[in-house]
Amino acid sequence: MTGTLATRIGAFAASFTAVEMTAEEARLVRRALLDTIACALGGLREPPTAMACAMPAR
Repeated sequence: MTGTLATRIGAFAASFTAVEMTAEEARLVRRALLDTIACALGGLREPPTAMACAMPAR
């Protein structure tokens, strides 16, 4: 896979699907995943979701 890190993370997150989730729920899960990874890498450009903020620092 080529491209910037953000593009690669976005493609990875977009690959997640679940039949039981609505489109909005799937979007929120992908957003939380991206925010969490961005926080870990120190590259967050906008406020993280509540789920990412609630994760304990290690």
